[in-house]
Formats: sequence, structure tokens, C-alpha cells
Amino acid sequence: MGNPSSGKSSILYRLFSREFQLAYMPTIGMDYYEKFFSKYNILANCLDFGGIDVIDVINSPFFKEVDVVLFVCDIFDNYNQKSFLKLSHSIKNQNSQKVHFIIVRNKCDLNPITNGESQKIDRFCGVNEFKYIHLSAKTMQNFDLLKKALFSSFSDQKEQISCLNCSTISDYN
Repeated sequence: MGNPSSGKSSILYRLFSREFQLAYMPTIGMDYYEKFFSKYNILANCLDFGGIDVIDVINSPFFKEVDVVLFVCDIFDNYNQKSFLKLSHSIKNQNSQKVHFIIVRNKCDLNPITNGESQKIDRFCGVNEFKYIHLSAKTMQNFDLLKKALFSSFSDQKEQISCLNCSTISDYN
């Protein structure tokens, strides 16, 4: 989940190809990424949702048997906080195994995180058992922390993970 133009596709593209594209077309529907990460011995299958109303897919098979959900934002505000919480509860209810949620605060090179925003994210993540990373897909600042967060929890348990990189929910309040 994330705001329009928050960098959801850029993050996955950077993760899977190690490249950054300056120009992106908005994601319409869903993009699929798959890559074997030999260092972690994990095959990652990722779905990048964009340009759709997540309410329409919240009960779809895409949200079942998911291991990791990335909530991407370029600013962590009350709207994102409420939306992330509601979507995470819906996803948890559809899964028999533990789902790991990671808030990815992107574009820290363009929009540095404030102390107040950092404290708000820390409190939210602590209460809800989410991980949190602020990074820049463009400059790769803290990108290694995203990889570590994605794979450290799974490297001993699984050889394959499923990841959702969800898009905006305009009216999911």
C-alpha cells in the first residue's frame, strides 16, 4: 500500500534489477516480479499493486499465503497510519501463518524524515509489531536495510517468500 508516486514500483525494480529508472509509468493493475536471491537461498515472488481500489482485491487470493507486505509512503501521516492498520488486519485475518509487515518510508533523499514523524512511526511499529525502514530507492540510501529486513526473518525457515507491494487505497478508511 502506498500513496501515488511514493516509489512502490521503484523499490521493487531496484530490489530485483539493482537499477533505478528516472521515468515510470503509473502501475495499472498489477506487476509481477520474481527473483532468486542466492545469498539468502530464497525465491521471491512479488506483486506490485497500483492504480486499483484495494477494497476490490482485499478478499482475493493475492492476499492469502503472503509472507511479507510492504507499506510504502513518502511521508507517514495519519491517513497512512489508519490505512496501513486496517489493511494489515484484513490481511492477517486471511492468513494462517504469520505475516510480516514493513513500513518503507521512501524518498528520504528528497524529503528527510522529521523527529516527530520518526517518533510516530516508531510508536506505531512498536504497538503493531511492524518493521520500519526509511530509504531512497533512487540513491540506494539504507537499501541494504530493506534487504536485511525482508530476508533475515525467512532465510532459515523458507526457500520461497511471497511479497506484496500494495498501492493506494483512496477511500479505505
